[in-house]
Amino acid sequence: MSAARNTGLQNAQGEFIALLDSDDIWTPWRLELQLACLELLPEAGMIWTDMEAVASDGKTIAPRFLRTMYTAYQWFTFEQLFAKSCPLPLIAASLPENERSVRVHAGDIFSQMIMGSLVHTSTVLLRRERLQQVRGFSEELRHSGEDYVFHLRTFRAGPVAFVDVASIKYVKGRVDQLPRPAYAIHMARNFLRTLASILAQDRDGIHLPPHMIAFVLSDAHGWIGEVALDIGEGAEARRHLLQSLRCRPWQPRKAGLLLASLLPARFSRRLRMAYRQARGQLPGRAVS
Repeated sequence: MSAARNTGLQNAQGEFIALLDSDDIWTPWRLELQLACLELLPEAGMIWTDMEAVASDGKTIAPRFLRTMYTAYQWFTFEQLFAKSCPLPLIAASLPENERSVRVHAGDIFSQMIMGSLVHTSTVLLRRERLQQVRGFSEELRHSGEDYVFHLRTFRAGPVAFVDVASIKYVKGRVDQLPRPAYAIHMARNFLRTLASILAQDRDGIHLPPHMIAFVLSDAHGWIGEVALDIGEGAEARRHLLQSLRCRPWQPRKAGLLLASLLPARFSRRLRMAYRQARGQLPGRAVS
């Protein structure tokens, strides 16, 4: 997928670059709105928006889905994320009437992206100058994770902007989507790989308190540990669950999973299934 995207980027001729995945649908006014916002904010090299989640039949599941799908938003208010915010009185005419009170926000938020992605790729519009700094999507990561690395580079290169409106429809449940159980272990491994690399390279430029760094590292190791346990990789599960507990000791559930990883695979699987049924949970994890 990264190679296909990079081929498109290399052949694009415009001053601006917009992205669209196969499972997403733009609204008719999306580009008009984002171009106007970038004209208003010349310092911003990239802009993104919220999204509406819909079923395959077009029925709305959630009118605003960005903050649900990307859980890093739970760490920050908009005031903590963005240094600048302004209304769009001259631009809002292109929006549906019920969305004309939206605001555009801007700031330098590379540090906050360490807690997980804040961006859905199909809502992104970049200036060509910013793309030249970012270069393209990583072709080293297999199955998933290339979006997060791309957006991290984009944020590291300078200020970005966000319009608090759903400018695309995100179709949930298609068979070609990557957020599926079969890809979970790759997603988890790639997230930790990216996180470890960015912390090693840019630690001095990441302005987050130590407890937040410890939390995201713990969460990344715990994610691998749990998924590895689900697919029968006991040794990998134990290694990462133990590291998760080292980063953040008080995690009763992770401690329970570590104990479960010491059992034979069939007993461990039955025990975890019984636990999930008791709590009304299904296997899986929200995508960062």
